[in-house]
This record gives sequence, C-alpha cells and structure tokens, in this order.
Amino acid sequence: MRLLALLLMGLLAGCASVADLKPGTLSGGTKDGFEQTSEGLALTVRGRSLEDVWAATQRGANVVTRTRAHVRIVDQKPNQFIKIEGQNAVDSTVFYTGLFLVPLSDAIQVQATKLYLVRWVLVSYGPSEADYLRAIQRELSQP
Repeated sequence: MRLLALLLMGLLAGCASVADLKPGTLSGGTKDGFEQTSEGLALTVRGRSLEDVWAATQRGANVVTRTRAHVRIVDQKPNQFIKIEGQNAVDSTVFYTGLFLVPLSDAIQVQATKLYLVRWVLVSYGPSEADYLRAIQRELSQP
C-alpha cells in the first residue's frame, strides 16, 4: 500500500496545470518558422500597437479553438495573456496552451507555450504553438 501511495505521489508531482503556463526567454533557435523560447515559440510583431496585436491574438485563438473539438479558452487578461485548455478525444490527454503578449522596446512578442497534464506524453495532441502563431499572423495581415 505504501508503494502505491509513493507511485501516485510521483505521478502527481509530474502533472501540470493551466497555472503553470508562462512566457519564456528567447533561446536563439527557430522551429516551424518561429523563434524558439525556453517555454515554446514566439512571433515578434513590429509596427503595430499592443491593442492591435491583442485583438489579432484573440481572433487567432478563437479561430483555432472553434475548429477543434474539446478545446476552449479558460482564462484571459486583456493585453497580457490567453490560456486555453484542450482534451484529446482518443485517450483523454489534457493539454494547456498559453498565448502571452510581451512588450519589447520596439516590438511586441507573442509567445505560445504548450504543456500537457502529464509531462511524459510521447505524442503531441491538439493544436501546436505554431498553429496559434500562424493564425495570429493571418489575423495581423488582414486589412
């Protein structure tokens, strides 16, 4: 019984939640056409106001969540972040995505971070960070 309790505590210690989402720092690499951060991917937007980038981020997040079953926005703070929760219909794997607006001196960085409830997931599920950033890029390109 004690071994079972220790195993359960070990599994729970590896669990993430929507509260664990956070922006990262640039790591210097690229992935899927976007800058890599310590937590996910980033899109740097120049020549647009924070309000414009926020509106495009909201629209992009809504486009992606509406096209996927079991994905929904669970929290947002205007001009700062949107947090999204999803569930894979096949095996009920829960995942979280955060979209963070990080003002820089001459630009605004939109960072996308994704976590799974259980950190040892071997196969990616649901929309990727790049899916959200591409949707935001499309929204920013609209007149």
